[in-house]
Amino acid sequence: MSSNGNYLQFMAPGVIAMTVLFASMFSGIGLLWDRQFGFLKETLVAIVFAAAGTAIGSTLKDMQGFQMVMNFLVLPLFFLSGALYPLDNLPKALVVLRHIDPMTYGVDGMRAFLINRTHFGATVDALVLVGAGAALTVVGAWRFSKIEV
Repeated sequence: MSSNGNYLQFMAPGVIAMTVLFASMFSGIGLLWDRQFGFLKETLVAIVFAAAGTAIGSTLKDMQGFQMVMNFLVLPLFFLSGALYPLDNLPKALVVLRHIDPMTYGVDGMRAFLINRTHFGATVDALVLVGAGAALTVVGAWRFSKIEV
């Protein structure tokens, strides 16, 4: 894919996806802060990774655990998404992980929208993101309802 176009056009959707991913996942820190200081209030779980941040933030008890999750969950999601480089020649095990990674479909969908190039197709990207968002919203809402203040 990168050999057929401008590298900046290839990178732009990945940088946008990275910004959304990291900002959304760090929303879980706000949940931990509210829990720690007794200001826990209702939150709206609206997008895929904010839902994941809420689920993780609802489960963990301290900031250090959240930082560990950021290192071991978010960075592999980001690097396997194809945000920085094409993922055409990956080993089979990484191809399987790439297909499980919802960020892969987010990056691909943004490329479809911004530069009219897609690997999976915009419809598949949208369906996977809606499905992952719905699943993570359910998990996030369930975990949030179990919080003990």
